[in-house]
Amino acid sequence: MCAENEVDIPKGKIVVSSQHCGEYAAVFKSPHTKTSFAVTTLFVCNMWTSYGALFLIADMMSYGYCSMSEWFDVIYVTESGCINYTKAEYLFFLVVSILSIPGYLLGPWSSERLGRLNTFYYSTWAGLVVTALLLLCFGSLAIYTELFLVLTFYAIFNAVLWIYTPEYYPTYIRTTAVGVINGISKLGAAGGVFTTEVLDTIDIRYTIYTYIVVMLIASLTTFFLDDETKGMLLRDERVQFVQVDVQSYGALENDEQQVVATEEQAMPEEQG
Repeated sequence: MCAENEVDIPKGKIVVSSQHCGEYAAVFKSPHTKTSFAVTTLFVCNMWTSYGALFLIADMMSYGYCSMSEWFDVIYVTESGCINYTKAEYLFFLVVSILSIPGYLLGPWSSERLGRLNTFYYSTWAGLVVTALLLLCFGSLAIYTELFLVLTFYAIFNAVLWIYTPEYYPTYIRTTAVGVINGISKLGAAGGVFTTEVLDTIDIRYTIYTYIVVMLIASLTTFFLDDETKGMLLRDERVQFVQVDVQSYGALENDEQQVVATEEQAMPEEQG
């Protein structure tokens, strides 16, 4: 660029006049306090159900919940307490993992079409309803359909979380906020897996009850999200545009005042 403009390359030291560093505590300070706690709660709930559901589905199949085991031949090893899965069952686990893909595709599409907050609303409330339907045994085919819908809505919920969170925070704290909240959410993943494995040995319905409570908490928490980030500039860009508009308006106003003053001074001379 310097060569194109035929000027010398500037030399010297770059002095930073101000610097903003994202501190961990700043994530939960004003004006982000309410939204940060809400997003953290949503992340914990989503990790709890998403990670736990993978173990729940395996236990539902192994323990023959709602006749699910009639599709597979599960071999129990009672001496060591382990379970040997057949080839068909491993293929089923692969299919279960693939079932989440439609949700991760629908999440971004829905966020752009309906908005981030609306996607939060329907994914959490629909996920709550479908999770509750797992308590009703209408047959193995109905259970498989419900599990597909559960994984779909959980995936949509997860996708919109990762879209909304970076868009909400300003640049100087964005990566810190995403890292801190994501780290805290791992507690939900650990809690979901632990409670699932413990409660499944007692009664699988107890695990489903905990998922219903977690999804209810997530559904109610979505009402604490105020800012819709769809189609909006990032916070830093919004501030820059406001400053530019104010400065431009001030400059235009000063110019108009100068023009009026000049005209008033010139009018008596013209009349004379």
